[in-house]
Amino acid sequence: MRPRTTTKYGRPVFSESPHQIEQRAELSAKIANKRSAGSAVGLADCDADSQSGQPGGHTIDHLTYCQAARVSAEYQVYDPETDVYTTIGGDIFDLDTVGTTVSSQRSVVFQTRLSNFTPYGENIAEVPLYISIDCLPRFGETCTPSTPKQRTDTIASWMADGNTSVSFSSPVTGNTTGDDKLSWYDFHTRIGLVGGYKEATVPGEGFRCDSASYVGSQGCVFDSVTEVWNLTMDNSVKETSAHIWKAQTYPSLTLPLSSDGSAKSIPGSPASGRPLSRVKSSDPIYGRNRGAAQRACRRYWGGNYSANNTYQCDEYPFASTYQGGSNGPNSFSVQVVTADDNTTAGNRLGGFYKDQRIIDSDPFYVQVVDASGNPITYAPDPPAPPQHPSFGGDMNGDGNSDLVAVDSSGLLWLYPGKGDGTLGSRVEIGTGGWKQAIVSHRGDWTGDGKEDLVAYFPSTKLAWVYPGDGTGHLGTRIALNTDAATASWFHYDFLGIGDLTGDGYPDVVDNQYLNGNSILGLGRGDPSHPAHLVSPEVNIGSGFDLFTLAAPGNADNAARVDLLARNVVTGVLYMYYGTTASKFASPTVYGTAGWSLANRPLIASGNDADSDGVQDLWATDASGKLLFYKGSQDSAGHPVDGPSTAVGSGGWGNMTNIS
Repeated sequence: MRPRTTTKYGRPVFSESPHQIEQRAELSAKIANKRSAGSAVGLADCDADSQSGQPGGHTIDHLTYCQAARVSAEYQVYDPETDVYTTIGGDIFDLDTVGTTVSSQRSVVFQTRLSNFTPYGENIAEVPLYISIDCLPRFGETCTPSTPKQRTDTIASWMADGNTSVSFSSPVTGNTTGDDKLSWYDFHTRIGLVGGYKEATVPGEGFRCDSASYVGSQGCVFDSVTEVWNLTMDNSVKETSAHIWKAQTYPSLTLPLSSDGSAKSIPGSPASGRPLSRVKSSDPIYGRNRGAAQRACRRYWGGNYSANNTYQCDEYPFASTYQGGSNGPNSFSVQVVTADDNTTAGNRLGGFYKDQRIIDSDPFYVQVVDASGNPITYAPDPPAPPQHPSFGGDMNGDGNSDLVAVDSSGLLWLYPGKGDGTLGSRVEIGTGGWKQAIVSHRGDWTGDGKEDLVAYFPSTKLAWVYPGDGTGHLGTRIALNTDAATASWFHYDFLGIGDLTGDGYPDVVDNQYLNGNSILGLGRGDPSHPAHLVSPEVNIGSGFDLFTLAAPGNADNAARVDLLARNVVTGVLYMYYGTTASKFASPTVYGTAGWSLANRPLIASGNDADSDGVQDLWATDASGKLLFYKGSQDSAGHPVDGPSTAVGSGGWGNMTNIS
């Protein structure tokens, strides 16, 4: 028997090469189709198993075991004077065995067949030959033969009819383990000639019985191999299966992005040699996995990624495995797929769990196959890098919203977000000349897929785009307002808002005086000319001279990005929802609790800084601390400010602008 490596609860797992796994999965699929058609699995199915002749036999899947052995039954006589056993005759024959489980019962059935007899020595055709299959509890469990476990007949009778069978049941008594009432058994086959003294023992592999209700009633499985779930890529699950294939084949091209810049490594494929292992939905790990996946989907596709349940967040490895999203962004992938596609794939996974009795901690591989059961292969060219909706605020490419700040000495600092509203150690990204600059970062102005910084300098009345490199650093600046008509603007607030016009390109809004009037201007980004604005600027509002501005992104998960505006006199924060007319709707109150300039000198939207799908804020207070305001919602589901937590202990009074 092959050595076993025990896992949780002592489960045995045998190592296999990817090729062996693929062969076994192919045979398992054929047998599964036979079961689905209502046909019984028998010895003929084992004849197609090329590995059944290995020592201990071969487990095809959790429901089927095959063994082929060449056995010699020797008849010996004993001479008491010399104390010597002498072989006077015998028979060599094939012993074939198939083991199958019984649906919804803690039972297994073994069928054996003797054939291809080759006698030698004296004629012993009338000598009785016995076969006994023994069930061997591993930890003191009970194993009861439901039919006679031994058949004894003359060799001549065996040659005429070499078939026999025995079944064993595993009552829920004795030393069962855990809530699933687990029992483990080995088995072997003993063969000998009555009165012939010498007995041959043919070892088999093992089986396990359980009463895990979450996979349907009770049952037994041959658990000495790692199961394989073959997900057939058809039109019903095209998106989900493509996501799994991509995650297994090109993990570094999936979302979420690597947390530290290293290559992602996602388990579960036979080629990886790293199986998944199931976790029950009642285990807290399941909830943590699902939460991590949903946060990632909200982070990259927005809080309303489901679009009224039209889409779902698909994760791989699955939430129902110990390898799910709670292990960190470097080892899992998410993708928004249509709800019907994802639900169908989930039902198939649940069916696999139930059919093969995959219970807590059971290992299994996942393989995407075509209609013929062959593993899916594509052209060697990898898919394009992940494209996802602009996640405003992420400067260093880790998927978290970051904070940029200008200090009174003219230095520019990046405070990387940690995804929970707190910030990491700051990095200087502008060495000088930033004094009094108004900065913001909401979108990709250069078309390279990376967040850029927009800055307006009141002293020169010029605005610039500073291309981000995706790691938090900035490239050579590009003049934004090259039009002579805009070069004379004087803005007392200037904000990269994101895409208000709906053309897929970022825009800016600004508070300005134009011809003696206070207006809210919209500078429309020009998709055909990166880092340029379409001329002329558009007047989209008035009366904003007593307001400071912040860019929350798409706070209502509706048509366009939105605007936060703080009345510096009343200290009230207002939310202006973007419309398809490239304007803002009438305001709703976002916050009323002490948002005056004296109490909160600087405010900046963190977009969704804590990855919960709701927009947040950062603000400085009068004592020089930085506060994180966790976004909340009112009874109607509208975004409002939430509770605050200090995330910066001091020194923030030295900052002149944050974004």
